[in-house]
Amino acid sequence: MKKFLTARAKAIAWIAVGMVAVISAWYIASNGEPALGAYAVGRANVTLAIDEPATVAAENNATISFQESGRITSVYVNDGQAVDAGTPLATLDAATLEAGVRQANAALAEAQAKLDALEAGATTQTIAVSQASLAAAEQSLAVSYAAVPNTLDDAYAKANDAVRTQLASFFSSPETTNPQLTFTITGSQVLNNIENTRVSASAELNAWQAELAGISGSSSPAALSAALADAATHLATVQDLMNLSLTALTDETGLVASTAAAYKTSATTGLTEVNEATTEVTSAAQAIASEKVAVAEAQAGLNLTTASSTPQAIAEQEAAVAQAEASASAAQVALSEASLVAPFPGTVQNVTAQVGEVVAGGAPVMTLVNSNGLKLETYVSELDVAKVKVGDTASVTLDAFGVSSTFPSTVTAVDSAETLVAGVPSYLVTLHFTELEPQVRVGMTGDVRIKLAEDSNVIAVPSRLVLNNGNENLVLLRTAAGIVRQPVTVGLVGMGGMTEIISGIKAGDELVNF
Repeated sequence: MKKFLTARAKAIAWIAVGMVAVISAWYIASNGEPALGAYAVGRANVTLAIDEPATVAAENNATISFQESGRITSVYVNDGQAVDAGTPLATLDAATLEAGVRQANAALAEAQAKLDALEAGATTQTIAVSQASLAAAEQSLAVSYAAVPNTLDDAYAKANDAVRTQLASFFSSPETTNPQLTFTITGSQVLNNIENTRVSASAELNAWQAELAGISGSSSPAALSAALADAATHLATVQDLMNLSLTALTDETGLVASTAAAYKTSATTGLTEVNEATTEVTSAAQAIASEKVAVAEAQAGLNLTTASSTPQAIAEQEAAVAQAEASASAAQVALSEASLVAPFPGTVQNVTAQVGEVVAGGAPVMTLVNSNGLKLETYVSELDVAKVKVGDTASVTLDAFGVSSTFPSTVTAVDSAETLVAGVPSYLVTLHFTELEPQVRVGMTGDVRIKLAEDSNVIAVPSRLVLNNGNENLVLLRTAAGIVRQPVTVGLVGMGGMTEIISGIKAGDELVNF
């Protein structure tokens, strides 16, 4: 971890700064020589580096998840198991995805066939086939429309029987505007609801009967479709009445058990009739809607077959083929993603996947760690990151080994995007060990010193001996005539307390040492 000055060290540092200031001020004011020691100027290596906390990480560390949701059918690995790249890890139920692949491939084949037909041009045979397909689709739609009157009559008969036969004993004066329930219930709201709904049911049945009088096999398709929609509305009210009747029976008081049971049987029978009628009407409407689509597709097919093979038509169909190919590829990719395989060799950890479990897409089911290669990760502030580059050398100390053990390493990557670390913009720097110690483990922490620059065998003096008067850097140089203020040009300011002097003094000169 990055070391910080203790209170004592900070105090010493401030005292040193104060001494420099006092000595400088005294000398500049008096031009006299204080009784201080001498420092012989020599050559040394000056190194600029930064220290940052670092963590040992696995070379590869991946959270494994399925891309799509589904039910897990197989889990092939356990916690702690070592696997090679490509080893199966788990699979999802792929039945739906396999069907999607078949459907996409079929659509591609159809699109390609249409393109081939366009390029070959229409023939008498292909036109006849398309015409036959359209005729079959139109015939099927006509049959469905022809069946609508019978479907509506049957649905009406069932709904009418449910209300006026099965519930006959439930109400007195049932066909008036004020029907009365023939047994007592405790809930007044339920009583109001069922009696009001009985009035509505009669109105719906009467209206429905009047509508059916104008419906026959010769009615237009639009009229038949509208009649089906109206029937669904009528049935909804009748269905509400049947459900309310069963609810009322659960709240009744005073009926003997056998009578209550008979009432319940009648209400249940009526509800079954209404449900069957609803299913008939819904199925008829859905069949017509589906067959309308089939007719439209058959007509489009005939139009395509009979159309001249213009460059534009061929280009449009080529685009349709390309789109179908993309859909088929996507379906195949989705199928392949139903099987998880190890992306690299490593050790399986944190297995949460269980056979039979339904998992959401993107939800972690296990992790895979490759500890055969280790790396170091550290975050460098935005003030220093511009100085760091790939290839910089570094030395690492790990808390587990103590500061006496250092490990050489090299910067291998510098992130271009910032990461907020404790609210401070920082950049992830990755390093790799030059020589890996076998006892180093993932998760160990320590400090990394990244060497940013180094000047070797240069004139260097302790940084404390370099003064600044606000305009220039200078040192206190001992000469035969006494101590003089010697301007100097400063180079690299190193971490070891040494500063490079580019000009102004030479090796062998003596400086005032304080």
